[in-house]
This record gives sequence, C-alpha cells and structure tokens, in this order.
Amino acid sequence: MDGALNDSVSKIFKNEYLMPRSPYTTLQLPKQGIGEWCHPQTTADIDDSGVRSKVRDGILSTTLGVPFRTPTVGNNIAFTSLWKNYPERVSIELNGKASHIYLLLAGTTNHMQSHIVNGIVKVTYKDGSAEVLNLINPDNWCPIEQDYFVDGAAF
Repeated sequence: MDGALNDSVSKIFKNEYLMPRSPYTTLQLPKQGIGEWCHPQTTADIDDSGVRSKVRDGILSTTLGVPFRTPTVGNNIAFTSLWKNYPERVSIELNGKASHIYLLLAGTTNHMQSHIVNGIVKVTYKDGSAEVLNLINPDNWCPIEQDYFVDGAAF
C-alpha cells in the first residue's frame, strides 16, 4: 500500500482546495477545507505525532489487537477527494486469502454533508463479487478535528 500514500495526515487543512469552485457568489467552504461562510478563517491543527510516536519497527499496535504498518515520517495516508488536490479514488490490489480486512481511516466532512454518503470503501473479490461500506456522517464517519458528543438526543 506504500505506493498509494500521497500525503501526511497532518497536512489535511494546510492545503488550498481551489478546484472545482463555482464562478458565482456562494456560501462555499473556505479554501483550507474547514470552516464556513461566517467563519472563513477557521482551521484545525491536525498533529499526527502522537500516533507516529507509537509506531515501533513500522507497526502501530492498537488496543483492538489489530496491527497497522505505517511510517514514522513522510506520507502516511492515501487521501482521495472530489477537489483536484488528490485523486477521486484509490485502488489497491491485494493478494492472498483473508477472512477480514481492517483499514485505519482518517478524513474530514462537515455539517452540509451530514447523513449522506461521503465516501465508499469497496472490496471486489477475485470472482467479481463485491462488498461496499458507505461512509456516512455521523453514523460511521466523523470529522478528523472533533468527536461528536453523542447523548442519544442529537443523532
């Protein structure tokens, strides 16, 4: 998967997301990819040094007992986006047999994309069959810069 890694998690809000943008007056997302029309300077400093500091010999051990291979420096994420900064999709061919797949995901979304599909994880098997996981805010996909307060009333 190393070849698919195209940036560092910590750079998610350091980019300028400029294309595509409407040529007309809109209440669009600010160019840094976070905030809204009345708070255009909002940003978040995403610091992945805590995760990187837990990596030993290229492996991040998790409390779930699932190890992930990840670098301590350099690119550590395969970003996809409808913005022109990154590819719209990433395909990674896997070989071998397994009964499970575990992915460590990070990303962002905002309130205007609530309760709709924000991304798709699709696994296509050798026989052509496929399984799909729709990433939907707030059900199973939340913004990288915050956790939702879930009290049973809001969502």
